[in-house]
Parts: sequence; structure tokens; C-alpha cells
Amino acid sequence: RTSAMSGVTIRLSRTNGVWPIASRMSFEIIFAYYTKSREPIWYNNGMNVLITGASSGIGEALAQECAKRGDRLFLCGRNHERLNAVQLKCRDLGAKAVYVEAVDVTDEDAVRDWILRCEAIAPLERIFSNAGVGTGIEEEENVRRTWAINVGGNLNVVLPAIELFRKRIAASKRD
Repeated sequence: RTSAMSGVTIRLSRTNGVWPIASRMSFEIIFAYYTKSREPIWYNNGMNVLITGASSGIGEALAQECAKRGDRLFLCGRNHERLNAVQLKCRDLGAKAVYVEAVDVTDEDAVRDWILRCEAIAPLERIFSNAGVGTGIEEEENVRRTWAINVGGNLNVVLPAIELFRKRIAASKRD
């Protein structure tokens, strides 16, 4: 145990999109450790970090920045070939380890199972729910797909992550 207290912090950032209801949102869920003076320890090098949408764009850049800090990375995206390329780049940049898996964030059960598999390898400390799309095509089918990924996909990551962290906090209080 590294501190007297721990907790879950959720940060939301929004990237502008064409439709306000379907805008890109990115959540960062942090299992924050606190010092005895109740000051949060937001970042240590070598953390266990999970990132969705890591096969391109912001998720790929985020994975590379975490790799430079020596983090252990758990990355998912829809394109396995691009994920493999990101994995190699992150290893070259100094990641402690890089695990990749093609996961569709709109599949609630697949996301939950993936998060639990990652947690079994190493306790997750920071989760970036970053998967999202934004095409600017204002047709119903595309808007529904965008909503399913950008909103439903984030919920499919955030909810099991919060549950996981809450269980960890409860277990630490029993110890």
C-alpha cells in the first residue's frame, strides 16, 4: 500500500464534433493514490495504463507519451494491424510492456472481459476511454454509429472501470 487513502477520479474532455450530441468525448479514469496530507499523486512513471482507441489519432499519441514514461500499456482499437504498429512504436519508446487486442467498444461484454483480463495481468491505475469517431456525415446511419461508439462505447469502458476501482478501494479498507 502506497498511501493512507485512495479514490477514483473521472475527468471528461470534449473534442468538438459536427453534432453536439455525438461529439467526441474522452474520459480519463484514475485510480488515484493520496498522500497522508490528502494531496493526490496524479502520475508516477511505470503505471499500468489502459487506452481505448489506441490504433490511431489521439489514442495512438497518448499511448506513445505513456510509453516514454515507461508505463505498462493495455491498448485496444478496431484495427489489429495498426495496433501492432503502435505496439512496436511504444516498445521502441520505452514502454515496460505493451499488450494489444482488437476490441469493439460498442460490445459491452467484450469490453468488460478485456478490462478484467488486463486487470488480471497487472492492476490498472489509469484508464483512458478514448475510442471515438467523427466523420461529419450527417446521415442517420452514421449519426447512430457515431453515438454508439462515442457515447455507448465510453459507457462500456467507464462503468466497469469504476466498478473495478470501487472493489479495489473496498478491499483496501478491509486490509
